[in-house]
Amino acid sequence: MKKNRFIVLLSTLSVFSQLANAEIAPQSTTHLDEGYSEKDSYSRQWGLTVGLNLLSVDGLELHYRPDPRFSISANIGAFSANGDSSTSSSYSSSSYSSKSTGKLSLFETDFRAKWHPFGRSFFLGTAIGYQSIEVGSFFDKVSYDGFFISPHLGWLWIMDDGLALGFEAGPSFALSNTVSLTAGKRTLATGSTSYALPLITLFKIGYMF
Repeated sequence: MKKNRFIVLLSTLSVFSQLANAEIAPQSTTHLDEGYSEKDSYSRQWGLTVGLNLLSVDGLELHYRPDPRFSISANIGAFSANGDSSTSSSYSSSSYSSKSTGKLSLFETDFRAKWHPFGRSFFLGTAIGYQSIEVGSFFDKVSYDGFFISPHLGWLWIMDDGLALGFEAGPSFALSNTVSLTAGKRTLATGSTSYALPLITLFKIGYMF
């Protein structure tokens, strides 16, 4: 019985060892006799992805991976939405109605550096960028703009045909920013905060060349 358990344990360790070797040391098959080499999917250098982000702007990201263990990227995204709201009131002698237009606009751009310790999908990264948020109406609004840094981790799987799928997440820390409250052309208050929108990309899809 002990011998069987020992054999099962060795078999299990062997399987995990093979999986680890496949992640840490990807093979690149070279056919010298046939005069060509088969390129590993993670040796693709250029790519473009679109990300579905939570709490921030959906972004378009340009990737460059000069080495399987290192990559850089530039991300940019913008969002704007308008909404109308109306109020009305009536009294015994008079009545009135008013209509206001609300607006939400977001903008974000950042530069990202990523280290792929196994030369494959997993990475540890740092993003440095700029965020701008504006909420309000034509008469009054609250605005936020400033620079941030975001350490994060994630995965970007690259298929043999170049299809890229991934996600990433990490907190964001404000480096410098300004928060202001305005009414018309008057600035009522200004200040700063240590808060910045976190980097949470729920789903990323694109293509690596």
